Amino acid sequence: MSSPEGLSSHVLAHVHSALTLPQGQYTVLAAFVITSLAHGPKTLALATGAKVLPTSRIPDAGDAPRLHDSHAEVLARRALVRWLYEEIARDIEGEGSMWLAREEGRWGLRDEVQLHLYVSTPPCGDASTRYLAASQDPAVAALKDSSPAPLLEPDSPGLARGRDGYGRLGVLRTKPGRADSPPTTAMSCADKIAAWSVLGVQGALGSAVLKPIYIDSVTIGEVAGQEVNVDEMMVREDCVRAFAGRLRDMQGLPEGYALHEPTIHFTPRPFPYSRTEVALANLGATPKSSNESLVWHADSPFPPEILIGGLRRGVSPKHAHKERFWPRYAKIALLQLHLRTLALLAPPDPRGHALSYHAHKHPPAGPIAVHQRAKDVLMGAGGPFSGWLRGAGRVGSVIGHPLRVAGTEQARIRWDHTGTLKYQELTGYGGIQSTFRHSYCTNMSIDKKLILVIGATGMQGIHVIDSLLAPSEDGSPSPYAIRALTRDPLSERAERLSKRGVECVQGSIEDFVSLQAAFEGVYGVFVNTDTSTIGEQREIYANMRIFEIAKQTKTLRHYVFSGLGYALKMGGYNPEYNKVEHFNGKGRFADWLKAQSSVVDDMALSWSVVNTCLYMEMLNYFLLGPLNKRADGTYVFPSPVQDGHVALIALRDIGFFIRYTFDHRAATSAQTLDIAGEMITWDDLVKTFTKVTGQPAVHKRQTFDEWWKNYTNIDNPMATEFVKGDGSTTFKENMTAFFKLWRDDIVVRDMEWIKSIHPKLQSVEEYMRETKYDGSVVDSFRKVNHADKRGVGLNVEQINTL
Repeated sequence: MSSPEGLSSHVLAHVHSALTLPQGQYTVLAAFVITSLAHGPKTLALATGAKVLPTSRIPDAGDAPRLHDSHAEVLARRALVRWLYEEIARDIEGEGSMWLAREEGRWGLRDEVQLHLYVSTPPCGDASTRYLAASQDPAVAALKDSSPAPLLEPDSPGLARGRDGYGRLGVLRTKPGRADSPPTTAMSCADKIAAWSVLGVQGALGSAVLKPIYIDSVTIGEVAGQEVNVDEMMVREDCVRAFAGRLRDMQGLPEGYALHEPTIHFTPRPFPYSRTEVALANLGATPKSSNESLVWHADSPFPPEILIGGLRRGVSPKHAHKERFWPRYAKIALLQLHLRTLALLAPPDPRGHALSYHAHKHPPAGPIAVHQRAKDVLMGAGGPFSGWLRGAGRVGSVIGHPLRVAGTEQARIRWDHTGTLKYQELTGYGGIQSTFRHSYCTNMSIDKKLILVIGATGMQGIHVIDSLLAPSEDGSPSPYAIRALTRDPLSERAERLSKRGVECVQGSIEDFVSLQAAFEGVYGVFVNTDTSTIGEQREIYANMRIFEIAKQTKTLRHYVFSGLGYALKMGGYNPEYNKVEHFNGKGRFADWLKAQSSVVDDMALSWSVVNTCLYMEMLNYFLLGPLNKRADGTYVFPSPVQDGHVALIALRDIGFFIRYTFDHRAATSAQTLDIAGEMITWDDLVKTFTKVTGQPAVHKRQTFDEWWKNYTNIDNPMATEFVKGDGSTTFKENMTAFFKLWRDDIVVRDMEWIKSIHPKLQSVEEYMRETKYDGSVVDSFRKVNHADKRGVGLNVEQINTL
């Protein structure tokens, strides 16, 4: 194995870039590291934290899942369990494992593999009482040593609270150590490590698929090389006793379980956020423990999870009960991962036997039952840990309702297309449906192709999702399922998508960490980025990074980009078309994309570009629709395009062509599909309006200078995240160049080819009849997009003169 210094250096290198605390705050770091003779050390799980929920704040049944004990050692063990389950799944799926081997139906560490625990300071409880006394003022330590340790429970002999009674060695202790903190029923980390020395770190549920996994060594910081009054030999003696020595006389463990004594090591390598280091860096100030915890496990596409008070940081208690905001390491999440692993090994029971969380942990027979017998030997009456507060975590408060392990439609648990476990509470329990998306997908559970939609809650994205979810032409169910990237999963549009079974994940096109997580496990991606938010240059870079992430996603097979065309290039690089930012940003990226390979097979990525155009739905918007209705009832359609043709398309037809690219991957690979519903002049648009509505209408031809007088706030930036006067392209500049494209007939479409692919393509006339279009327009762009900050509107005084 690695030396204590080598192991601690390996762990600290992992956490260096991920952890930053405010000045004067400290925390505890714990990590599990695995080694073998053939391979160097691998950090499997790490966590920071020094907080625990008081008993009064443990949630009741039905409350949001939260982690009660956020001490680093406990969180790291939860993350380790998650890694073990995921490694088993990878082995089942054929990836193999260099660390685990299967024997007699369960996995265990390979013979040459060892598991090590690193903790940045002696764990709380029996392992650190004398260490803390040596670190304190002698008078205070003597007082604490002489104080009797109060028993928390009359039926729990040998159980003391926190740090009271330093002289009582070998007793069980609860957290926290400070006497002025609210009491808890969480056992100390030293006690939990001792329990793992008998039962293994895999836990009761994990015993169904794992043999006992024992810790071979514990490396501890803040002892070696410290002040002379900290006796290293004394702390070693305490750790040996706390982790295993007090259990040596235990007898009667079932086969497969035994006391496994870890070796104890100390490292002088400091953890920068330890209490000692923070105190040295802030002389004269009392360090404060951080309220945040960081949790991470290896081989996961997700970034470390940050917790505060047992909930994910940034999640308000109001929304914490929603599945997408649950901590990945909460009990309900680990239970669902456990059930998913069982489903990979054998078909679920079609009888759908209803089980509660407690029932899953207490079956009548099998490996879990054996684990519970070992636990009874350790913690039951007459056992060395008989004072252990069992059930202190209120298991029922985490999952107080029955779950069913089954595979039929009637079952209360099932796996969806993404490998997502879904469960439905039984009637009488509230009928709440929840989902938990695991951090990878498996071909064994996929029956639909998962498509990530970027730009999902926009006008185009919603119609693309409609098309992808629609039944196939032969009436069979859609072969696709949807994951939607959205900045706000709680928005009205996102909530509507969620109700349709769409998985909404939080992120944005410039948050590349969230994008990497969103790409995990997907078959295809549809990308529609928004120039009007971030501007042309940022859009180009974001699209390049999105494609790079796509190329790095092993499961991704088809990439579809929603473009508009490279206006400047189409116009022969005429500077009049320089500032069509929403065209040029997408067009420049699409030109770059054409230089990338596009291969159609089961192991490679192909791409398609679909160049769209103005939506027919924008006839309700004042840049396209009529601006005035004269006293005689005539509708006035002002326009600077003169006799040029405008490409219009209904949003549902865009959805059709996006679906077409996924349905016909080989035919559309490396292809650019230029689409439209109709190429129409403004004169013909007005004539069509009169034909459909029976209302008189005129095309008011205007110069650009005349036309812009109809609007207000046109000198605001085109991109809403920019500031007026910052030199960026204005709304007027962008749209002037845009409408010149139509005036000059720069944009062309092969309507014969388009209709050959989509015979049911909707014309402008058909759209107007179907939607009962009457010429109504909104008077501000803000009403079209509530997130818009440009405030472009109508000059009412001017349009009344049209």
